[in-house]
Amino acid sequence: MRIFSRAILPLALTAMTLSLGGCTTTANQQVNLTTGSPVGNNSGTPGTGQSASIFRALGGAGLNPTVALFCNNENVVGDRGYARQVARTYRAYLNQLLSETHGGNGSQTGSVYGIDPLTGVPVQFPTPEATSTPEATPMPNPFPTAQDDISVVEKTSFNGRVFDNTNMPLDGVTVMARSLNSSINYAVETTTSNGTFAFNNAPAGIQIEIVVSRPGYAPMRRVEVLKSNKQGDPDANRYDFGTGGDNSNFGTDYNALTDEPLVTGILPGRNANGIAPETPVVLTFSEPVDRASVESNFALCVQPPGSAELQVVYTRADFTANWSSDDSQVTFTPRPDVKLNSGERYAIGFKAGDGIIKDKSGVVRAQDHFKLTDGRYEAGSYFTVEGEFNAQQFNAQQASFQPLPPPAKARDAFYFSYDDSASTASVELFKHAMSNNQLPNPAWSKTWEFLNYEHFDHLEQESLGLFKASMGLWKYPHLQNPYLDTYEVGIHLSAPYKCKATRQQMVLTVLMDISTSMQDPSSQFSQDGSPIPSKQTLAMEGLKAMASQLKAGDKVNLILFNNKAKTVLESFQVGQDAETLFSQALDAIKLQGGTNLQEALEAAYSMAEKHYDTRKMNRILFITDAQATEGNVDMGLVRAASATDNGRPIYLSGLGMGFGHDTERMNRITEEGHGAYYSINTLTDMQEAMGDRFIPLMDVIARNVRFQIEFPGFMRHNKSASEELSANPSQVQPTNFSANTSQYFWEQFLSNKTDFTGNEKVVLTITYEDPRSRQQKTERLEKSLAEILDKDLQNIKAAHMVSLTTALVRREVSAADVREELERLVPDVGR
Repeated sequence: MRIFSRAILPLALTAMTLSLGGCTTTANQQVNLTTGSPVGNNSGTPGTGQSASIFRALGGAGLNPTVALFCNNENVVGDRGYARQVARTYRAYLNQLLSETHGGNGSQTGSVYGIDPLTGVPVQFPTPEATSTPEATPMPNPFPTAQDDISVVEKTSFNGRVFDNTNMPLDGVTVMARSLNSSINYAVETTTSNGTFAFNNAPAGIQIEIVVSRPGYAPMRRVEVLKSNKQGDPDANRYDFGTGGDNSNFGTDYNALTDEPLVTGILPGRNANGIAPETPVVLTFSEPVDRASVESNFALCVQPPGSAELQVVYTRADFTANWSSDDSQVTFTPRPDVKLNSGERYAIGFKAGDGIIKDKSGVVRAQDHFKLTDGRYEAGSYFTVEGEFNAQQFNAQQASFQPLPPPAKARDAFYFSYDDSASTASVELFKHAMSNNQLPNPAWSKTWEFLNYEHFDHLEQESLGLFKASMGLWKYPHLQNPYLDTYEVGIHLSAPYKCKATRQQMVLTVLMDISTSMQDPSSQFSQDGSPIPSKQTLAMEGLKAMASQLKAGDKVNLILFNNKAKTVLESFQVGQDAETLFSQALDAIKLQGGTNLQEALEAAYSMAEKHYDTRKMNRILFITDAQATEGNVDMGLVRAASATDNGRPIYLSGLGMGFGHDTERMNRITEEGHGAYYSINTLTDMQEAMGDRFIPLMDVIARNVRFQIEFPGFMRHNKSASEELSANPSQVQPTNFSANTSQYFWEQFLSNKTDFTGNEKVVLTITYEDPRSRQQKTERLEKSLAEILDKDLQNIKAAHMVSLTTALVRREVSAADVREELERLVPDVGR
């Protein structure tokens, strides 16, 4: 990460030796806080030397890629693949969660989040109890920590050519490659010239996914393991898409790009077995298609035993057809007289007419219409059913669906909160559990924190006063009720970026827990098989790494507490005082005693008041496991001390140390303190807190923020990812917005299919107070439904995957619900 100022601040760490990832700073060595290099070293390259070593030792690359880009004067706008990565991450989480099973009656098993197959009762599978004693043999980590760079892996190169289905090379094809190894971060993109692409400095010996795409053509994919190629053979890692008609071994005809329409997604899934007979057939095409050509050829066939021939048994007349708005997806729902038998093998294909389907421009495909894998084209997709279709049951189910009643009012609105933009504590706990094959606690599945934590693409954002904002709408048929449509509105709101050089100077009071509970393990599982660090070890490493975030003019106070609070460093002036004072204060730390949070907070606010500076940010950083053993934690104390109506705003942010810290208490303290709160379980978590998340912890750019969304009355609000929501603004607590953060708001609505009106508008209103001038401000983003329809779809669908994951963990949906959405609604999202 290169987000350092140009100021030269020598740091003499004279009282200790830091052994960090193989790089050691010995006594009396002068270190440049800007570059991390020893003073006298002429390299001076930002992001290298000791500071960079600290971050590698703490777990890898920066969390927020846009911060590093911005602070390097690079572009952060556009589709940078963030939404696709979020979708992939949460699809993997969903698959991992769905694979968890629990024994049922009669040796049956059912999904943890599903139904016992014999009793029909929801499965009860308690979250494993946390234990302070680590396992003697740590469980393997299926998701290794990502590396800072790929320098630890041998590098190689790869190349290829892209042809169309007539063997002609194609220019202007986008080629994207990424690592499928979660421990190696690698993602690159280029465009073909003369049909050729090439990449250098790629990691050898791991799986690489290569995807080629061009508007008007169906994208194609290859997964390869790159060879080291020390001999420099130009064809050692050559991966063509299609062939030039020369019978080469580098590509095949079936992965050439084609502008002919294809079926790229299907429900029931390819080779699905034992599905419900009434399951609709959903076909997803590579591009918008001509409806008539598809419907006239659609057929449900059977394959008699021992025969390769397919016999048509049902056609379009036996189904109702429902198309997406862009004609790229169709749902065929069987009529009541359709009967499927468990003894047959069925095939979905285009055999009822001439077999020709067309895209919107008239390009045709006459055979092998399906491309559901990376392999060859197929004539159809096969499945079996679990039993005979019950027409009476199906009719009863259909009869239970009804349209929505007429709307009560023409316009509707509510206020909502997604918590402070920098608050993401539960996400680290969730991800830590998942990476160690442990079921997450449902209390950690706070959807709003996940959306605050993840990064979304900055697409078509407009300046909105202090903020930048965009809005999109995804509209699709309701999965069960044939009378309804579902709308998902996504709003991406971003704060200004600040770098170390451009942030305001600050007075920072660090309040650190040194009670005996801080010697407990920080985690239940090891990240890499090494000993699990204690909470105190993480706290100490964090304070050392914090040095790289400080700059000339900052003032630091350090208070240690257990039963009592003790000031060990006061009014330390960065860039002026000898840095040995800071290191000596850290050396003096010894763990002992209980935990008196009340006295600690009183001492911290007293110190912050004493050194309050109107020209600077005034902050408290509270580092603790919050396991109070004595004293009271009076929220009124925190509220009064952090109040802004006294003209001296002091914001308190927290680091909750260890998997067993008191999450509820930390959340309350930091909410009253108008600050953010992160959970620290691993060295990686601490790296994030003292890296990309340090400025968001400290720099509030808008306070008392309220959001209101107004929408047409025919849209009935159905689901929300927010923490609080009410038509009454007094029922929604105002929040703060921090620099270098974004919030993605995801709200779901329902409407009757007949009610949609494109000229109706959605309005986002933001009211907030400038934390320095105290000026009240209001901003509005107003868009018609027609303007936002099908905008920002990748971000919205990624947010949908996040919401589906947290809903599953909270048991608001079952495994069957999730599988239906993954197969019918988002079959290709996150793949």
